[in-house]
Amino acid sequence: MTKMYYGDSPYPDPEMFLDILPIYSAANVTTSLLMMIGTEDANVEPASAIMTYRTYLEGSSAPVRFLMFPGEKHHPTTYVHQYRKVEGELDWLDKYLFSSS
Repeated sequence: MTKMYYGDSPYPDPEMFLDILPIYSAANVTTSLLMMIGTEDANVEPASAIMTYRTYLEGSSAPVRFLMFPGEKHHPTTYVHQYRKVEGELDWLDKYLFSSS
């Protein structure tokens, strides 16, 4: 995918990607971040999502939360996971967008 968008991959020219990959600017992130992924996601590699989460957790001052849905693909399809996803989103929005504190 990187070749399609940027003409090269990060292996021969890693410096090229320093400005475009947000994880290299994690220290500048101050907005709260809620990340969610299914363990069977084919669109976003779960290992990549975990690495991104750890980068923001350790590298930024923003609150970060990570929800993983076992056996799910890109969008949860089981009721219990859909409920947990919506509940997580509503809690996050209430705490960081609508909260008066």
